[in-house]
Parts: sequence; C-alpha cells; structure tokens
Amino acid sequence: MDEPTLIRRAVAGDTAAWEDLMRAHQQAVFRLAYLIVGDPDDAEDVAQETFLRAWKHLKGFDLKRPLRPWLLSITSNLSSNRRRSAGRYFAALTRAFRDRPAPVTIEEKSSEQLQANELWKAVQKIKHAGSTNRLSTLFPRSANCRSLRGTAGGRRHNKIALKPRARKITGNHQA
Repeated sequence: MDEPTLIRRAVAGDTAAWEDLMRAHQQAVFRLAYLIVGDPDDAEDVAQETFLRAWKHLKGFDLKRPLRPWLLSITSNLSSNRRRSAGRYFAALTRAFRDRPAPVTIEEKSSEQLQANELWKAVQKIKHAGSTNRLSTLFPRSANCRSLRGTAGGRRHNKIALKPRARKITGNHQA
C-alpha cells in the first residue's frame, strides 16, 4: 500500500495503517534523535513523542507531501528542546554546587571559637575598666564624641545621636 493511502486510513482510525507507517519511519526518526541528543534512552523517548504528536496532528497533514520530512522535522524540534532542557538542568546543577560554600573544617571552627573567646574577654575588660577609659577604648579617635560620625545597625548616626550613648557609657551627663 502506498503512503497516502496508509495516512488516509490512519486518519480514519485504522491503527494497523498507523503501525505500518511507524515501522517504515521509526529507524530514521530514532537515528536523527540519537544524533541530536546523544543518548539512546532519550532518543527512544523523543521517537515515541514524535509519533504521538504526529498521530495527534495527522488530520492536518498534507497528503501531497511525503511523511518522512514532516516526521523528521518534529523529531528535530523535540530533540533540540530536550537537549536544551538538559543543558539548562546541567547548568543549574553546576551553579548550585559551584556556589555552595566549602565545608568548614574542625580547625576553622576551633580558630573561630578562639577568636570569639578573645573578643568576649576584650569586651569584659572594657566593661570592668574605668568609665573615661571605656569611652576612649570604644571611641579612640574622639573621646568626647562631639565630632564622631558612624554607622550602627545599617543606620547613620550623627554626633547628637551618639552624645546620649557617650553620657551613658561615661556616666558624665555633660559630655
């Protein structure tokens, strides 16, 4: 039976005619899919999807044209989409593992703990030191805080906002 007759019968619902058409073109469809995606399992999936889509849209196929180029264009598009999708997936995995911080070793944890302990001891020394000494330790450039500008907690503070803190630290309410 010729191809246009098989296509007409398949459009009418004859599954045997569609099976004959699939057998005639399955090798070419699989080969093209394999050339594009490079994996036999993915190529089989693409070939199956090609025939499913062709079956779904067979009613709109022009019987004057050969079936194979139409099937191969569907195969090419599906294969390219699958390859592109796999590339995006691989790129996302690569980014996820590349941006992951390096695991912290026991030595690094110990070093951080030692630094934290030293910092805590320094804060305790400041807490127990004399009040004027505390102010010069906390604000070494400007013990009276009149020209001090700084940031704390992400907000900018001027000398007026720091003055009450200087009073609280030193106990001197005329600073």
